[in-house]
Amino acid sequence: MVDHAKLTIQNKDVFLLCSLNGLRKFGYSDSRYGKNNYRQDNKNKIEFVLALEKENGECGHAAAFSVPGPDGAEQRFWLLGSKNVHIIVPFTDGASGPYTSTVLDCYDGMRYGYAKRIAKLFLTTIANAKVDVAALHRAIQENKWTACFESIFPDSQHLVNYHGKTEIRFFAISRCDATPVSTNGPYLNSSCRGLCEDIFLAKSFFNKFNLYFSSINYGAGDEKENLIAFDSPEYSALVEDISKRHNSEGCVMYGFYYQDDEEGNKRMNVCRVWKQKAYPYVMERAAREQIASHKRCGGPLREKLMEKLNSQPEELRAYFSEWERDRLPFLVMFAAYLQIQKKIKSFMTNDETFAVRNNWLTLQDEFSPIYHCGVSSEIIELCKRYESTIDEKQTTDGVDNVEVIKFIGAQGSGKSTLARGVFVLLRNIPATSGDDPFLFNPCWANQDECGGNRTKFLNVIKNCCAAGEKSNGKTHIIIDKMNLDKRMNDDYKFLNKSIITSVYFYHEDGKKALVDLLYDRVMGRGEGHRTIKVPERTENNNTSAKEIEVMKKNILGFIHKAVSSCEKPDSYINGEDGERAENSEDIERTLLSLEVTIPLEEMLILIWEKMKQNSPHYSDIMPSYLPEANEGAHSALSKKIIQYALFVSRQYEHYLAQQKKIPLYACIKLVDPEKIKELVPSQYLKDKITQTAFHITTKYFVDDADPIFLVKLSELNGKEIDLELTTILDDSYGTCMVVKHKKDAIEEDTTEPAGENKTDGYALDKSVQLTTDDYFKDVYIEKVFRQFYFPCNNAHPHITVANQKGVPPKYSNTLCEKYFAGEAVTAVELPKHTTVKGVFEFR
Repeated sequence: MVDHAKLTIQNKDVFLLCSLNGLRKFGYSDSRYGKNNYRQDNKNKIEFVLALEKENGECGHAAAFSVPGPDGAEQRFWLLGSKNVHIIVPFTDGASGPYTSTVLDCYDGMRYGYAKRIAKLFLTTIANAKVDVAALHRAIQENKWTACFESIFPDSQHLVNYHGKTEIRFFAISRCDATPVSTNGPYLNSSCRGLCEDIFLAKSFFNKFNLYFSSINYGAGDEKENLIAFDSPEYSALVEDISKRHNSEGCVMYGFYYQDDEEGNKRMNVCRVWKQKAYPYVMERAAREQIASHKRCGGPLREKLMEKLNSQPEELRAYFSEWERDRLPFLVMFAAYLQIQKKIKSFMTNDETFAVRNNWLTLQDEFSPIYHCGVSSEIIELCKRYESTIDEKQTTDGVDNVEVIKFIGAQGSGKSTLARGVFVLLRNIPATSGDDPFLFNPCWANQDECGGNRTKFLNVIKNCCAAGEKSNGKTHIIIDKMNLDKRMNDDYKFLNKSIITSVYFYHEDGKKALVDLLYDRVMGRGEGHRTIKVPERTENNNTSAKEIEVMKKNILGFIHKAVSSCEKPDSYINGEDGERAENSEDIERTLLSLEVTIPLEEMLILIWEKMKQNSPHYSDIMPSYLPEANEGAHSALSKKIIQYALFVSRQYEHYLAQQKKIPLYACIKLVDPEKIKELVPSQYLKDKITQTAFHITTKYFVDDADPIFLVKLSELNGKEIDLELTTILDDSYGTCMVVKHKKDAIEEDTTEPAGENKTDGYALDKSVQLTTDDYFKDVYIEKVFRQFYFPCNNAHPHITVANQKGVPPKYSNTLCEKYFAGEAVTAVELPKHTTVKGVFEFR
């Protein structure tokens, strides 16, 4: 049992059970930490330097103490934590039972979050070391030591990549004795020889207990015989080496000299501690700030990072050359990947931003094999495509060929639900000629679907207006964004002449009533929305009630701000000079003001009628969904089409809100890849790179969000299908297989639709769990899907088997187009009923 120091505080006798004395935060080479240890006679002058790797984790401390128990037996405890928050944890040596996290349950709230994680990791680490834990506790207690370490977590905000490791790395032992005083409180006087104990002693101590000690940077040979003298040529060479290291924060430099202890032994006296920076780490921090906080990618990201590089002092530029060559291209592509995956969006809660920063290295590890090894090279093609730009001339060449529907309103007004509903209604109109069964090919442009990237969002719109193939034959653009004022709307002023409807939301009782209603809607949908949401408290989410209230207050704040700044389009008909805007008549003609409390079904019909009224190209072709314009069976079908449009719209958001990541594309994964290889003649694969796994891409969602396809494919996700292979196609660039898609004959489904007679007007009975096949069989879109064995947006579904090195997998599209156009391509017909099994999935 250790005697405890007796102290007098405010005339009361107390006992100091334990003191914890970690190393304080220190700076770089000009840091004054330890300079007050110098003596005027220079006896404490630095003689040698040891460089320890600067671990990039969370600072942690461990101290130990014991107290007499009720029965007189010793009760032992750990004092564990990080920086300013430490907790007391009962000691266990494993003999009385393993460590369980329940001992930490008494520490509730966010304040203790990291202290609890560090305590759990420390206790787990020493238990797994399979050593005498009691001896470790006793040594730390009796010597009055504080064990200083870094806790490495893969989901932390730090930037050095430990490749998924979760571990503790010790780097120092500090010591603290208490001297009893009777003034204002106890003063703790360190009896440690210098700022911390001998580094070699600390390393030996932790190694004895199978615990990891940070690596020491010194010369070859025996450690103590090759110490680096301070300010020597060897020291300068070491600093130079540290300065240009990658994947490193640098080193902690311990300046020391040797002195004799009481027994005449030479002991290390650490008199100064400072950091030596690894300069590429500076750029890693700058890159994360630009990507995660400012949401930059592509050219703007590259420009900002080059600006940062060029601002570095000339004498440091050499340290960044390898970073510029290797890391800059990776990070630019990585930024595109995060936006494609919707990890970074236009609106992000603090928790979502924090999650990206915390999982920064995990996300890079996820992307690294894709970037470096060519795995899933389709994603790399998407990243390149995602960063592509178009010239300004293309923004107007095809603008007369599209019609534009624009939404204006704050969060919760129903913009996105209605925008997707309009998309479905447009898609549901049959073509009068040609191979495409659909007359219209609309684009739903939503900035959230572009990862929150405004430039990308605008490029999606501009591509629709481009001449030629770049437009992908788009007929309508549905602009789904708040578009609160003239400045925001000026982003697409080149479309002014093409707008057929501008939808504006208001509340008949004024803006305060609108704010209250929209806030209630946003709160009411809980976590059923991807952007604005407040997390529920669960076992895995310890967000406090106070923090949730802050989130709610913030949401109310930005809804209030959005409503206050929202301008009705006719308010800026008159310019700043008082003159009417050139397009004032168009603004008045296309404006549709909707009272926000009317049912969505009625809103959707009113929007459609306004579109029909103003469409210069398609007014006569577009059906009317007004009740008075429909009678009998046609009236029932019209109602069902409106229901279908809103059902698909809601299902789209409902499905994606449940996903951890937004799919880049959908596919059918083949279960038996070896069967594919066996079917292809070996000479076709010579001098080509053969895929190790095979799939059929059914729909790309990047730059082309499609609610209908996503909902249809989500209903099939995880289900098996038998696929019939018809033809092997080959040339010197690639080899692929054609998959039978269209049915030879279509059997009409005459069964009664599920959910029939369970509707009231336009509103579906929410207790009925439906799929698009159940209740909506007679909707045209569903009839089209039934003509095919599986939903696929590709004109020629195929399996890419192999490609010449450097040729992307998408070349298979070219191969199929050549074959079906009758051009010269090697084609081998497979025996009838050659089938393989596949599984629907999202990637």
